[in-house]
Amino acid sequence: VYLAGLILLLALSSCNKKNPEVIAGEDEFKLTIFSVNDQHGQINNFGKIKYIVDAAESEGDVIVVSAGDMFSGNPVVDYIGEKGYPMIDLMNRSGFDVAVLGNHEFDYGQEILAERMEQAEFDFILANADMSGTIVPQPEPYVTITVGDLDITFLGMVQTSYTSGAYIPATHPLRVEGITFVPAADIMDDYSNLKEETESDLLVLLSHLGTGTDYYMAENFPYMDIIIGGHSHAVVDDIVNDIPVYQCGSYLNYLGKITLVIKEKEIVSEDFELINLWDYQDYDAGLAQLIESYNYVPALEEIIGYNQRYINKYTGLGCFYTDALRIA
Repeated sequence: VYLAGLILLLALSSCNKKNPEVIAGEDEFKLTIFSVNDQHGQINNFGKIKYIVDAAESEGDVIVVSAGDMFSGNPVVDYIGEKGYPMIDLMNRSGFDVAVLGNHEFDYGQEILAERMEQAEFDFILANADMSGTIVPQPEPYVTITVGDLDITFLGMVQTSYTSGAYIPATHPLRVEGITFVPAADIMDDYSNLKEETESDLLVLLSHLGTGTDYYMAENFPYMDIIIGGHSHAVVDDIVNDIPVYQCGSYLNYLGKITLVIKEKEIVSEDFELINLWDYQDYDAGLAQLIESYNYVPALEEIIGYNQRYINKYTGLGCFYTDALRIA
């Protein structure tokens, strides 16, 4: 009986803020944060996202965020017309408020990145990069968004690794020439008082660091109220060091819905719902029509050959294909 009671106590303590009903009481404020990460050029489900966001906004306070890697993965977005334009256009129309720059945001080169940042009607943030010597607009390290009676501050960080004599994100080194990156952990202490300095009700780390690093941040820099992450393409709904950590897969398959009740600058209740966008039926008709027009690229429908064997790095065909890409 003692062992059973101990297990129950531990289970309750590990999810002490979970409350499926998420009902705000007196002097409490309810907030919904919708999140995506690692879209990689996929656009087909934006009509559903807009429908969901619009419905939620009619009922309460809503913020919509992206945890990075919007680009690289779909020729409609990556190569047709203006590189990356459809992704930012659809994010604008779907009501996004803030996005952190992911490593693949640099894949198109700095001129295109600058154009896409200028196109965006939402804030790009990034704390661990200095772009002042380039044509890319220097993103703010953080932004505070006021919604209803709440002030929510988002701090942005991107993944880096030591490559070619410097710390850079996982992209081609030539794409980030002139930009100085530092590991996120090296500067986290600079933001230990950010919540108090901004007089915010909530401090969110909008992270493109990967799940393992998100856990490390929660354990070693417990200044954040929430971590919303990307880069790992994982589904994460966890509490680490009393800090909720979320990530919602990749390729716009899912929309994360974080429902919070906040009182006196503390989270008193939280819930995470992973919305499967392929199962979801309702959508914004106007945005769906625009997506259809973006997808109408006859050249991509032309069949130029067939492959009847699975290609991987262990097969001769895989090596042949990789050599062809390298040489071209």
